[in-house]
Amino acid sequence: MVLATGLPPMIPDRNSLRFRMLLAFVLLGVLLGPALAGVLVFVSHELEERAVARVLEQRLARVVSRPGEYRLQEAPGPDTLHVHGSVPLAELPPAVFALGDGVHEYEHGDREWFIALSTASDGTRYATVEDTTALDQRKYVSRLTLAGGVLFAVIIAVWAGFRISGRILQPVAALAGAVPQGRRRFQDVVPHDDEVGSLARALDVYRGRMEEAWRREHEFASDASHELRTPLTIIQNAAELIEVDSGLSARARRATRRVLDASRSMQETVTGLLLLTRESTPAEGYEPVAIAPCLLSIVEACRAATGAEIELAVEDRPAVTAPRVAVEVVVGNLVRNAVQHGWGRPVGVVLCADRLVVTDHGAGIPPDELTAVTGRGQRASNASGDGAGLGLSLASRLCERFGWRLEFTSVVG
Repeated sequence: MVLATGLPPMIPDRNSLRFRMLLAFVLLGVLLGPALAGVLVFVSHELEERAVARVLEQRLARVVSRPGEYRLQEAPGPDTLHVHGSVPLAELPPAVFALGDGVHEYEHGDREWFIALSTASDGTRYATVEDTTALDQRKYVSRLTLAGGVLFAVIIAVWAGFRISGRILQPVAALAGAVPQGRRRFQDVVPHDDEVGSLARALDVYRGRMEEAWRREHEFASDASHELRTPLTIIQNAAELIEVDSGLSARARRATRRVLDASRSMQETVTGLLLLTRESTPAEGYEPVAIAPCLLSIVEACRAATGAEIELAVEDRPAVTAPRVAVEVVVGNLVRNAVQHGWGRPVGVVLCADRLVVTDHGAGIPPDELTAVTGRGQRASNASGDGAGLGLSLASRLCERFGWRLEFTSVVG
């Protein structure tokens, strides 16, 4: 995946595992490379300076023991100083001649010298001098080389990290690509006997368990469809026949109406649950469904069943691409829920171009429960009447399934 910020295509998404591996390589190159090179440069210069000091000490010892064998220069000052070396005394600062016995590193301007001094037993002072300006200049060249080496190390680290991380993550990418393809065995994609191979085997086991669970759920859904729909249809037809009996008492007619409403509600719930258990189908696989006719039918049935006052306003006639039964289940649950919890007051239903608004004037839902009322088996704490808390949950899940949005606003009281 390429970042949408104009970065080069070779740079992966910064949240990916490959980017983190690449970053680790770069940090390793930036930190470890310069540190190692810096230590080597420091040790090299330290050894060079110690070698120069040792050579001067040895040369000075020979000069002190056999001064007549060497061509010595006499430095001006209160004490005569016999100097051995190729450096003209005029180039040396006077302060050099005042140093005590031992080996000294002396810098002045852009020049640097190593000088070894010693006093003989007769009080005569001797010195050996070496111009180490070139050695000091090599330090700066080494630092520039080190900076270039750091840049080169970063480039190599990026290149190596990109190549190596790609090879390391190739089995993981192959495994990820096999998941949506529905391959039967992930082990066939990644046959390695390593961590990724173990992951592939674990995925095979997990998918086997999921397929078995899905098979049982599918069988249950099929059995429920057959075993529940048929009795519900019989109950509904029988209730409709009893309802039209002219000799039926008012009390029996109300009971029959309740049986009829309950059977229709149960059949709708079963249908909605079966929709949710089926494998998701692309939206283009369905015909457009006009919402207005479904809404009118549901409102009329609800008015006839409950005698509720429902104020319907159709401002537009939108359509959605989904099963008609899904639209009926969602709309029916929302309208019936408003009637059930509306305290007998008028319920408003408005169909707009992009939404359906259902309004009741019941007890209201407490603010801290608004997000929970669509949970399975959840009801508002101040809800009245009967109900298992499945209606809004079913409507919410169907909305999520078909890309719709269900929103609630409420004022308690």
